[in-house]
Amino acid sequence: MICTTSIVSGQFATAWKHTATPPRVVQVYKIILPQALHDSYEAYKKGVEARGNFSKKGMQAGNERRRWHGTTRLCKIGDDPKNLTPCSTSGCSMCAIIKSSYDVSYAAQGM
Repeated sequence: MICTTSIVSGQFATAWKHTATPPRVVQVYKIILPQALHDSYEAYKKGVEARGNFSKKGMQAGNERRRWHGTTRLCKIGDDPKNLTPCSTSGCSMCAIIKSSYDVSYAAQGM
């Protein structure tokens, strides 16, 4: 399935439950995993599916779910298709996530 910014923005707005008006989606980024990491994730998802049979319950295989994350971006990565290298600015949370993954300990509670 192709997910355009408008499709993903609509899904986000529909899922928003925190205030009357959801925040405006400025940009949507898709992170492409290295093949080895993708294969590891798919193997994990297959194991979760084998234990829970989620697809038989009308759910996504492996209980896979879309999650939403807004973060601070201090650089211009992604504004130009030629600028796809994460920056080294210490306060650029988006580039830190791209380089080393998402750390749940930094997530806001209750979101």
